[in-house]
Amino acid sequence: MNEFADEAEQLRSAAPEDGATDTLPAPAWEATGHRGVDEVLASLDPLTTMPVSEHVAVFEAAHDRLRSALADAGDDRRD
Repeated sequence: MNEFADEAEQLRSAAPEDGATDTLPAPAWEATGHRGVDEVLASLDPLTTMPVSEHVAVFEAAHDRLRSALADAGDDRRD
């Protein structure tokens, strides 16, 4: 097993067995000053109320947007 699989197993074993779920507090993040990055960070806020099974799609979308922002970095420079 890799370290991520080990951590996932630890989280599963620490979960309540009675099926109860606690509501997590909204994640706190600081504005970066870059509109695109701040929008991506804000898109992660709903994770606290979504089923874990839906998290992967949200993270993948955020990753794609950040990757695109990095690929486009500097395109607006004037030479």
